[in-house]
Amino acid sequence: GGHGARPEQCIDAVVVGSAIVMNLQPIISREYSPFDPAVLTVGEIKSGTRFNVIAPTAILSGTTRCYSPEVRKNFFDSITRVAKSTAEAYRATAEVEFTEGVGPTINDDNCAALARETAASLVGKENVITVPPSTGGEDFSFFSNIVPGVMVKLGTGSKEKGTDFPHHHEKFDIDEDMLEVGTALYAQFALNYLSSNK
Repeated sequence: GGHGARPEQCIDAVVVGSAIVMNLQPIISREYSPFDPAVLTVGEIKSGTRFNVIAPTAILSGTTRCYSPEVRKNFFDSITRVAKSTAEAYRATAEVEFTEGVGPTINDDNCAALARETAASLVGKENVITVPPSTGGEDFSFFSNIVPGVMVKLGTGSKEKGTDFPHHHEKFDIDEDMLEVGTALYAQFALNYLSSNK
């Protein structure tokens, strides 16, 4: 770090961190198949203490998401290679820590069909939609990787009640009146599953 007026005397961690963020993005588009969905997001950068001081360090935090175990396994090597080589290009060094989170949630086809049928019997077929695959992290995957299962999302969005904001939005809220529907769905699904597997 150093004085903002003397950048030639130091190594600017903000510049290095920014370059790493930009250089990580092509990992997805150039190292993995477009038919194998993957996400790499840097969601947090901590660096600097004052507008006229060149920061000596930067901490970047992010997340990766994918469906493929092979892609998941390769993320660490790809991220480490890009972070270290980018830092070196700016006369800096980089350290990478990688914590493996939850795996992908893969719905069982039979359980998914039963869930659609059960939901339709409770709220009407017109109110049941199949959402496209998502790379959102969910610890339900630990269960569905052991036994067949299905993850059902209970829609609670209501413009009138102000519950139509997405997850992690500062105004996110749920319509608690829908909890009754959710409870009924899970109970009826369990009954239908047990009666169909005798």
